[in-house]
Amino acid sequence: MDQITHRGRVATIGSTLLLQNEWDIRIEKLKAAKAAVPAAKLTDADSKALSEQFAATVLKHLVLDPKLVEKYKSTHAKSSAVPGIKWADTPPGDDEIWRELFSWIVSFHEDWAEGKLYGMLMNRPLWSGLRARNKSAIERHDLPEFVKFSSEDKRSRTVNFWIGLSSVGMFVRDKHALYRDLLAIEAQMFTTPLGGGRSISPLVEGGDVYLQVAEHLKDKIREPLIVELGDDRNEIMDGEIRPYDMAGCEAITGDTLGPGFYPVLTSAGGFAQLGSGVYCTSILDMYTTRAFRRALGFGVQQSDSLEWQQADYKVQFLLGMRYKEDPFRPRLQGMKLTGDSADKAVSLQPGRSIELRGSHGSEVVERWILAYKGETPSGGTLLDGLIRYKEEKGYFDPSRFVETAVGL
Repeated sequence: MDQITHRGRVATIGSTLLLQNEWDIRIEKLKAAKAAVPAAKLTDADSKALSEQFAATVLKHLVLDPKLVEKYKSTHAKSSAVPGIKWADTPPGDDEIWRELFSWIVSFHEDWAEGKLYGMLMNRPLWSGLRARNKSAIERHDLPEFVKFSSEDKRSRTVNFWIGLSSVGMFVRDKHALYRDLLAIEAQMFTTPLGGGRSISPLVEGGDVYLQVAEHLKDKIREPLIVELGDDRNEIMDGEIRPYDMAGCEAITGDTLGPGFYPVLTSAGGFAQLGSGVYCTSILDMYTTRAFRRALGFGVQQSDSLEWQQADYKVQFLLGMRYKEDPFRPRLQGMKLTGDSADKAVSLQPGRSIELRGSHGSEVVERWILAYKGETPSGGTLLDGLIRYKEEKGYFDPSRFVETAVGL
């Protein structure tokens, strides 16, 4: 049962009524983190040096190519380019508007790299939107007696976006190379006592990270292997995965990384924070998380900021997969169905209720069953499929792989 319920998602909820409460919660998390781990904060000199090197690195990877524009539009077709307009509805890839956007992005990063934007927040607010938050329970009167659900909704995920900062990836041909270079900067700045260990990420290695984790677990290697993705940090050593999550990471980023990174932050909520719709959100989350790990020291099991994930540890969970039973046959963990289908959103008016019904055929159901055993219909393992994503030149999304594996 825990394989289905832990990390499971029967539905998600997004509500504008919860937005103000979300800002209040983030402010409290920021205050707590500052008080608990003040040493995580970069000096102004380090903030300036790191941010300028960051911008200069991005500049090297920018290129104007109509084919890349069309690819980006296709990948983000159902997302908003600007409020009220989806990417699928924007002009063709060779339209002059993209040349204008490219010129602005290049100019912005040149100024940033030269230190002209140090300490400067955007002089305009970012657009704010909602990204549904996991709802662990939907009350149903016809559930078996042994199934118990309970939950309280207090938060709703937010997205802050503006086309100039959300679409930089449209002009990057090899995102793996960009992420590799940006994480190399991180490694230089945030030297952590890893005991000779190394860090990897799906942003660079793609699905091959799952194989590297499997080998590390099987051989029970003492030397740490760190798997980083955004604020999700997994430290693998001595044959086990030790999972951590940075609480309120995007709220803490501005204070931690300092005024050098203000140009890509927003003042929404009354403090400099990182918007979920900014192109470098995952990378800056990783910078922030590593800054806290450096300040705390390696091997600390828990803190108020870098939280120990006990439930994930119990099943040896890493990026959608459960390694508990067999490292070389990782299994699917959690049933994320309706919540990951943005086109199936339903507007729920106050005082009304809805009933959710599954609509997948028997073939998809069979694929889910096999995935829970770590297998594919062809007789291979999920690990085989993950490794094939190693050379994919783009953002590797574990949830997208899951959808492919089960035929959604």
